[in-house]
Amino acid sequence: MSNLLDHLGKDTLPQPMLQTFVRWCVLEQGRSALVTVLTDAAFDDVAGRLKDTDDVEALAQLGKQVQRLTREKRDSSRPLAISAAEAAAFEFTNMLKAAHADDFDAEAVAFFSARVCGWAHWVHSGFASPQHKQEAEDNARQQQEAQLQTLWKKHGTQQS
Repeated sequence: MSNLLDHLGKDTLPQPMLQTFVRWCVLEQGRSALVTVLTDAAFDDVAGRLKDTDDVEALAQLGKQVQRLTREKRDSSRPLAISAAEAAAFEFTNMLKAAHADDFDAEAVAFFSARVCGWAHWVHSGFASPQHKQEAEDNARQQQEAQLQTLWKKHGTQQS
């Protein structure tokens, strides 16, 4: 099977594989990217707590906290970094909503995870070019595809 990302919303992939993929997107890709944004935007305390948290509900609460903190700091001397942190936290929170069992949507998780990665790279590059954001999102999708291919080898062969 090639281009497994296209299969995320079509009920063609095994559920255990999707759950593993979503957990990877949340903990390895999205969380890591948000930590990068927050560190670069000088939110070291909450970045450290995010980095040390594996519980999705706790991550959701921290994501909401970041959104509140960024609103409070809008008048700071780093408005672009604060705005990017707010946007990344918004995307992160949306990713976590899509990862929740009640609204499980692996396709949406992958989408929002890539978006958080885009914000992280753009901030980390010093806002050198908006194109860096899109390039990072594309790279994140390539990483997601590689992760799905690895999971397919493990889970997909078990379905036969």
